[in-house]
Amino acid sequence: MTVLIDHVASAVPGVGEIDPAAWAALFEDMLAEVVAPPFVRREPRLRARAYLLGLVSGLGRRNGWTLAEFAGDATPDEKNCPARSTSGGEMRVLAETMTTEAG
Repeated sequence: MTVLIDHVASAVPGVGEIDPAAWAALFEDMLAEVVAPPFVRREPRLRARAYLLGLVSGLGRRNGWTLAEFAGDATPDEKNCPARSTSGGEMRVLAETMTTEAG
C-alpha cells in the first residue's frame, strides 16, 4: 500500500504555501487508506478522524479536554477516545499500519 508517497515534499512548505482544499483531500485519502481499514464500525472511524484533526490543528495544548472540545464533544469520556471505543485488534492493526507507513 502506498500512502501519499508521491505527495511528499522535499521541503516543509510555509503556511502561505499550503492549499487548504488540497491538504484536506490528501488527509481524507490518507484516512481512507491507512486509518479507516482497521475500524469495522463507522463511529470509531469518525472519532479517530476527529482525534487526528485535533492533533494536527493549531490548538495551543493537545490533551483529552482540548481534543474533545475540538471534536465538538462536551467531555473526553471514553466514548470519545478512539483507543477505548475499538477492539484491541483494531487498535493493534492501526498502530502497526501507521508505524509501517511512517517508517
